[in-house]
Amino acid sequence: MATCKQRRHPDRHVQIGQLIDRLTAHALGQRNMDESQVESALTLLNKLLPDLRAMHLTVDADSPLAITESD
Repeated sequence: MATCKQRRHPDRHVQIGQLIDRLTAHALGQRNMDESQVESALTLLNKLLPDLRAMHLTVDADSPLAITESD
């Protein structure tokens, strides 16, 4: 069976924990970050971490599948 090879570039790999630590330190006033740095970090986190919004799944045999966001 063929295996899927993943390319790993440790120097290019985004460290999620490091982004969270830096944003936390900024929020606590322990680190200064420009607005563009904060936006960039948040954008990367949004791409790398799953969105944990609550979802509601409704299944009915007579109608199509419906997925709605819970508020």
